[in-house]
Amino acid sequence: MIPKHVATTLGIKSGDQVVFEKMGDRYAIAKLDQRVDRLAEIMDRDPKRTGKPLPVSPGEIKKIWKE
Repeated sequence: MIPKHVATTLGIKSGDQVVFEKMGDRYAIAKLDQRVDRLAEIMDRDPKRTGKPLPVSPGEIKKIWKE
């Protein structure tokens, strides 16, 4: 079960199908549709000289879902 505040932030409603993808030591969650590819693209971007993944805010995820 996805916590209510997370589902609300991401625009996930009861009955929506979601996908979880492991990205190093983090997980990405998205509705199961074509936007998953866009989310994965953002999560895979190369950070500058840190060797750590760049964080993706709930706002960025919401913006992708609205595209």
